[in-house]
Amino acid sequence: MASEEEYSVEKILDKRIRNGEVEYFLKWEGYSEDDNTWEPARNVNCYDLIAEYERNNPNRPAGNEIPADILRSCRRIEIRDDSEEEEYAIEKILDRRVRSGVTEYYIKWKGYSESDNTWEPECNLNCPEMIQQFERQRNQRPRRR
Repeated sequence: MASEEEYSVEKILDKRIRNGEVEYFLKWEGYSEDDNTWEPARNVNCYDLIAEYERNNPNRPAGNEIPADILRSCRRIEIRDDSEEEEYAIEKILDRRVRSGVTEYYIKWKGYSESDNTWEPECNLNCPEMIQQFERQRNQRPRRR
């Protein structure tokens, strides 16, 4: 079985929508500018860099084509194919982890089964009170040794 080499993104340089799908123009760590490529958002797993790019470039193209795991927040709107709006909300924060320096929370979504729980970067969440409550409860738990 051949193993796939993993590449690290150094910086997101641009964004576009191609065939209804969001793509990011990436500068790859350790590679020259000639090796920059357009990649579909669904393949870009560096949420901290995406969030930074989106904050710094609010006037770039946007759309619901960005994967839900990148865009989810405590209350978000998702446009379905039938053009009806459906609202989602956090029921509970279940856990916390840090991956590549990015704090992520494991979210239970209201009205969805546990199989729909997802890890969400903190920068995508707009529920500071819920995060503070989770952290207070987490800090009160006895530490494992």
